[in-house]
Amino acid sequence: MSSFSREKPSGNFSLKQLDDKRLNLEAEATGIKGELVSMGAGVTDPLVDKEGFPRADVDVYRARELRGRLAVINTDHKEVMNRIEEEVLKGEAKSKSQIMDEEERLRRAPKPKPKYDAVRGRWVVKNWDGSCAGIEDGDNVSFESVVSDKEAAAALKRGEEENAQQ
Repeated sequence: MSSFSREKPSGNFSLKQLDDKRLNLEAEATGIKGELVSMGAGVTDPLVDKEGFPRADVDVYRARELRGRLAVINTDHKEVMNRIEEEVLKGEAKSKSQIMDEEERLRRAPKPKPKYDAVRGRWVVKNWDGSCAGIEDGDNVSFESVVSDKEAAAALKRGEEENAQQ
């Protein structure tokens, strides 16, 4: 069992605490790797010579101790990263459910009812924000202008296709 698991078995760490733990583990691992390289042992270099005797230029006991601690740190780092991933996914699931709840609430909210405006001779929806359809406040849009805009767009598109073919 790693030291990370022994510290707090309940596993109720905040994302910030997990990130701090990850940074501490990475800093300690970097220090250990630096010490191993500086003593000439390296992280994976053999600690014995070709004949099987311990190398005289390396403190074999210290190198084994550091490599053991590095293995524990790597295991703890994997656990921390898995917990961070779980916490992030939990947060995303919560935010997605909140977004879906908000969308559902807006979808079920009462919509403004159209009323016939006898003065203008058309149906009007009061307090409707037409910006979602590209209609700004004060724009006067009729069905005929929409149709003529479509016909103009189609003619423009046909002209572009003809130019591309030439």
